[in-house]
Amino acid sequence: PNSAIGEVNKIQVTKNNDLLIFDKKAKLVLLFDSNGKFKSKIGDAGHAENEYLEPLDITYDEFRDNVIIYDNAKKILSYYDMDGKYLHKIHLDGYIENFEILDKEHIVLYKNFGEISENKEVPNYVIINTKGKTVKEFAFYDKRMNGIMILPDVFYKKRNKLYCHIPTTPIVNEVTLNSLIPIYNINFSNYQVPNEWYTQGNKTYTDK
Repeated sequence: PNSAIGEVNKIQVTKNNDLLIFDKKAKLVLLFDSNGKFKSKIGDAGHAENEYLEPLDITYDEFRDNVIIYDNAKKILSYYDMDGKYLHKIHLDGYIENFEILDKEHIVLYKNFGEISENKEVPNYVIINTKGKTVKEFAFYDKRMNGIMILPDVFYKKRNKLYCHIPTTPIVNEVTLNSLIPIYNINFSNYQVPNEWYTQGNKTYTDK
């Protein structure tokens, strides 16, 4: 590529052990082989249908061997093949911060707190299918926490399982199609967020 990587915001490994590098500031998504040799540039910044204006997050779809880029300006997930060719897009009904592949037919979205209004409860996590239809909503956000933090990345994959955590809580959850399952409770001792700040009762883990 003509421009060097300015910063690395995310690295993902493909099933061929290639490396996807995301540079948010430079609006670059680049593919390298395991030896560091450049292979392809994924998409381009711009206003065209096959371009992105404000790439905020990316992920690798191991089931389809595609790259998905979230464009925060257009509120879409755009699919590209590994050569960088645009394939199609999914329109979202609001802004998100992160997303990750759950399984072959489903994507998990981590929502933006900025969409909270007085008349609407906003879930932290939403599962959609590959057509963009909402399948499940989890962990409805407590309005008292509005403006406290926006997390850079809330997902972690290990051994074909997807994990996430509820913002402002010490709970790490396994994500399934039907629920968030609490797996770990991290003890931050004196640095723990006070219990009274958390969503009361079990509301954090309820769905609608």
